[in-house]
Amino acid sequence: LLILTLSYYKGIIRECDVILGVLAMGYGDGLAALIGSRIGKHKYNAFGANKSYEGSFVMFVTTLIIALLLGYSIPVSLIVAVVATILESITPLGLDNLTVPIMTALIGVISC
Repeated sequence: LLILTLSYYKGIIRECDVILGVLAMGYGDGLAALIGSRIGKHKYNAFGANKSYEGSFVMFVTTLIIALLLGYSIPVSLIVAVVATILESITPLGLDNLTVPIMTALIGVISC
């Protein structure tokens, strides 16, 4: 989040791209963990991390809704949601806290 904030203040990325990254990480990843641990019955192993399809679905839907609410087009919102979900699933050692916000914000930057 610090990287995104500094990038914004240096004029590298727009405010809405920072918000996209922050909300994708905060709400998307947070709800995915909550739902996945509570009702996730269909598990899979991604690089040593136990994930659930239910949690990944929540990550996808939450990120999609966030991107749409921020005014991104439907194709860009779908790409953001897919990339965020994949990154959340495959990034090892809890580093998804870095990869998800940075990559979602970068997709927003590239899309303009």
